[in-house]
Amino acid sequence: MSDRTEFNLTWLLEAPMGIGKFPTYDGLCVAIMGMLSDGYEVISLSNNLNKIEVENFLYYWYGDSTNIILGSELHVKPQGLVVTITGKKPEYIGAPPFASDLYLEILSDTNKGIRLLSGEQLSDKGYELWERLYKAGVCVLVYDTQTKNVGQSYVKLSSYQDFQRYFKQHDPAFQRFQYVLTKKKSSALCEIASYFNLRRMRELANLDVEDFDPSWRNEKL
Repeated sequence: MSDRTEFNLTWLLEAPMGIGKFPTYDGLCVAIMGMLSDGYEVISLSNNLNKIEVENFLYYWYGDSTNIILGSELHVKPQGLVVTITGKKPEYIGAPPFASDLYLEILSDTNKGIRLLSGEQLSDKGYELWERLYKAGVCVLVYDTQTKNVGQSYVKLSSYQDFQRYFKQHDPAFQRFQYVLTKKKSSALCEIASYFNLRRMRELANLDVEDFDPSWRNEKL
């Protein structure tokens, strides 16, 4: 697989909607409970967090084998992780643990960049989610999937004013932006910057940004 296809699969392939758009919690519970009944190994992490690794997917959740409080399914892509589902038990909505806590734990466990949709698609309180992540010192990267020059649209938010520029709740126009979380001064941050810099150079030089056979578009998350 070429680095062009790896980039497209990781950063451009369309991702599904998250919390608030369909019953993600129930679907997540069915998936995790099914793997538990099939005997998949559960890796216990700190802070009541658990993990299951299944081929190209990772599952993280707070709770135990009978009580899933908050969890996420992530697709392992060539250049990073993509959140496909995040679900929370209804009675815990608005109370800890929060999705921001979960993503911070995943960053620490994997040292990989995590691609997310806008906060509005991931949480009913999306703005608060991003605010907590930013204030916790997470490096937030943003790029535009609806432009031909994806590499040139890539920016690292360096101030709270930048954050407000790229996020506006309840505005469909802002759904074109994709967000990537990394830890500051991490190898993941350096790698992601390199991926987008290479894409930017190809765009500026008018070089191909896809393989001759763009079959990656038929891939599913």
